[in-house]
Amino acid sequence: LPQIPILLSFTRNDNDEQFPLPSPIQDIATFLLVRGEYAWMGYGWLGCTSSYERPDALMHDYGEPVDKICYETKPGVFTRKWTKSIITMDCNTWTPNITLVGSDDPLQF
Repeated sequence: LPQIPILLSFTRNDNDEQFPLPSPIQDIATFLLVRGEYAWMGYGWLGCTSSYERPDALMHDYGEPVDKICYETKPGVFTRKWTKSIITMDCNTWTPNITLVGSDDPLQF
């Protein structure tokens, strides 16, 4: 994936409702783990709406990738270092962890 442009869409609800987004932090963590040099995150077709949810996690500057790709640090757990953050996704529990460099605690959203 790091060599090709990608578009990652937010996970959708399975109940005919657009919002609230069911897992925006997981989606953002996944995007930061797998994206290459050219990548976009947003929405697919949501019907005729002019109101979109914008997760607070999109307002942070996570820096630039230090690791070219993410690494499986233990079975089902993937990590990637950025200049201003460390991103981890535990796929076993569907738990994201976004920690800013210099902090011991993950961001809370």
